[in-house]
Amino acid sequence: MATGAVFIDKGNPRKDGKCAIYIRVIHERKSKFFPLKVYLSSDDFLVVHSNKKLQEASIKITHRLRIALDIIKELDEDFTWDKFSELFQSNKKQKVGLKELFEEHINNKKKYGSIKTAVSYQTTYNSLSSYRSDLELKDISQNFLKDYERFMLANNKSKTTIGIYLRSLRTIMNIAKEKRLLKEENYPFGRNRYQSPSGVNEKLALDIEEIQQIKSYHFDVPQSEKARDFWMFSYYCNGINIIDICNLKYKNINGDMVIFERIKTKNTNRKTILIKAFLNDEMKEIISKYGNTDKSPENFIFPIIDKNDNNETRVKKVENFIKTINKYNKRLGVELGLKVELTTYVARHSFATILKRSGVSKEFIQEALGHSLLSTTENYLGSFPDEFIKERMKALTRFEKN
Repeated sequence: MATGAVFIDKGNPRKDGKCAIYIRVIHERKSKFFPLKVYLSSDDFLVVHSNKKLQEASIKITHRLRIALDIIKELDEDFTWDKFSELFQSNKKQKVGLKELFEEHINNKKKYGSIKTAVSYQTTYNSLSSYRSDLELKDISQNFLKDYERFMLANNKSKTTIGIYLRSLRTIMNIAKEKRLLKEENYPFGRNRYQSPSGVNEKLALDIEEIQQIKSYHFDVPQSEKARDFWMFSYYCNGINIIDICNLKYKNINGDMVIFERIKTKNTNRKTILIKAFLNDEMKEIISKYGNTDKSPENFIFPIIDKNDNNETRVKKVENFIKTINKYNKRLGVELGLKVELTTYVARHSFATILKRSGVSKEFIQEALGHSLLSTTENYLGSFPDEFIKERMKALTRFEKN
């Protein structure tokens, strides 16, 4: 295990005779020195903890040494210089507030292209600030979270929205813990503490007959037909999100398979999950109809975004494309009398639910959707239709015929 101690650099005294004080960390026979911006003479260094005149220096040295030793103990066998330096330097700041933590996280998301996630965290912070403008880390308690939830409900916000905001806040609080800005006993989330509300899981799936109606509908307006075709492509391609359709490249096609990684998880530390979808004839026809004629491996399949676009431009183009698809498909849903609003989300839910009702295992559906957790997949699975349930329940009364 690494060790830490206070070190005085006697070999390089300043003109006034004072020497710089460091925290010296030794790991695998290698030493690194972390300055404290404290300067003492050799004689003062010997009595720094007993001389009242040197109390300020004593407090700072003791505080920083304790932090260093705590980090070393916490990292234990996982100690690396990068990890130690990051944790030690982050604790060097005298005050890092909730605002700074949100800003850092938002900027990191933007840096790696997760613009929509960055916007979501900014919306969360704006909501919290509208409730209490001078909010700091120390104010985020169980009682605060309960009061904030009541405030949001009173302002007609759904439990789903509240849950999204508070999960974002929980992530920020977790970061604060990692940076040792928040003690475990002051962490407000978790079992026997505050738990974020969950909205009612709305089932958005269509049945196979309704999907057949969508597929067979004849259009007089090209924009409506295009919107329907991309909805069908999403449905066929494992319920692929529209943002992932926009980012598909010809290199993602391998024979009769489309192999891709979700944009949502690509820039995270999660294990890479490659999704494999069967490239059926209907999908091939849609690619032929709307795809780029240049089929170079690095070229996008569909001309929705361009390789020269920056992240902000790509996000804007994808959002506009989704809005257009949803606008025309909602009209189609009304025309067909569907029981749900026909949006891009419905294609993904329908893909999962149709497979479920066909007897496909949840584990297969989980892999097809690219979920790391089965519980996430279960949120996509619609209930069985009433007639299906009635038919299966007949088994409970079959003894009456004997």
